Amino acid sequence: MQIFVMLIIVTSLLWPVVGNSQSEEPLEAIFIAKSTFVYLAEPASKNILQEFAYLPAGTKFLAFKTMIDYQGSKRRIILTEGGIWAYIRDGDDYYWNPQKIDSFLNKEKAAVVRQKYSTSTKLSEDITLTIALTPSEIYRVVNTTDQGIVIAIDNKKLPQLSPSVILEVTVPFENAALWSRTDKLLLKDIRSFTESIFNNVRGIRKDCDTNQVRTITFGGGVGIDLSKYFSFLKINAEAEMKTVQEFGAKINVSRRYYSRKGIEGVYSITKKQSCEGSQELIYIYNNPDNLEIAFNADIATKHGLARDGVTGQMLVTCTDQYFKIEKFLLDRSYNIDEIPFIISKVARFKQFNAGTCLNN
Repeated sequence: MQIFVMLIIVTSLLWPVVGNSQSEEPLEAIFIAKSTFVYLAEPASKNILQEFAYLPAGTKFLAFKTMIDYQGSKRRIILTEGGIWAYIRDGDDYYWNPQKIDSFLNKEKAAVVRQKYSTSTKLSEDITLTIALTPSEIYRVVNTTDQGIVIAIDNKKLPQLSPSVILEVTVPFENAALWSRTDKLLLKDIRSFTESIFNNVRGIRKDCDTNQVRTITFGGGVGIDLSKYFSFLKINAEAEMKTVQEFGAKINVSRRYYSRKGIEGVYSITKKQSCEGSQELIYIYNNPDNLEIAFNADIATKHGLARDGVTGQMLVTCTDQYFKIEKFLLDRSYNIDEIPFIISKVARFKQFNAGTCLNN
């Protein structure tokens, strides 16, 4: 099979350049995110990207000394437990540092509310209290059961309670994250995601009205034979080319590849768009377990997921929309630590606000 190569130079806007801090050691102990939105970082250079992710409250991460000023805020480079490099706004509104967490704990464990949850409890035959838990609240853990995490609620949460009264409430596991004094998060153990780049080639694409597959490069590098790129990825060149060409001449396609530390195989994000008629973007995600999922209008309508009115992407403007996509992926056997990466690549983050959702 003849393999065609053409260079596509990808130019970017001038985001702040940080320089390679790959050897920098993280600050000691674990940090924990509050419900917050972050800018992604390029894993090797640590340059800030115009790509975004959401960190549910309770997400553990390692923090580094490297900070930048961007969009009017100081932002710190972090690596999440799920393997995402990102820049988080610095300060108490966005995360708990180890000292803050420690000050909350009377015992060994704490629970951080990651998504809102409401329940009710009877104080007497005549009095029933409704308890609404919101993301980023933190509680002492009594114990865990098959149904979830049992937390202690006192009059700091419910002022109408007597100081001597402690209510025990069970929160489903998906609504809260556990933290323990004995938790460890080591840089060497985090399975970080990295874009698979070889000789400045960062992916492949096929334009409209052709079946010719070309390389995507950036930084003005010299192009390479596609077979060498696929060899680097340990992918069968002919089979991979065929999957792209089968979309047809009237579909514009681009595909980027990613690897994950400690995991064999390749992850890919394919973006395709019709050359005529509907211009909606469709994203297809593949992982090394041969799981494939497409995010399109039919999926969104069927599962009640919000979509951007311009691009057709899954839309994340609030926590409810994020957790709907998370549940959709969990129901299809995707790992919870893989999901933040998937959503960061296929969704459009727009005017993110924890409590107010936009529909387009």
